[in-house]
Amino acid sequence: MRALSDKGYDVNYAWGLNTHGGRMGGPMLPEMMRWLWRDQKVSTDPNDAVERGYNEPKKRAGAGQ
Repeated sequence: MRALSDKGYDVNYAWGLNTHGGRMGGPMLPEMMRWLWRDQKVSTDPNDAVERGYNEPKKRAGAGQ
């Protein structure tokens, strides 16, 4: 963490006491994602079907042929 900070990287560091796995990372993940994409616009409307729904990947030209 210090080496990255000293080089000027934007760093968010979290320390945990559990082993490396779901018990430690699971609770941290939502906050990590919010920090990672903090500059992106997001809809807070719980009824926003575009923001809350699953979107199929766009088909590439020539895919599946």
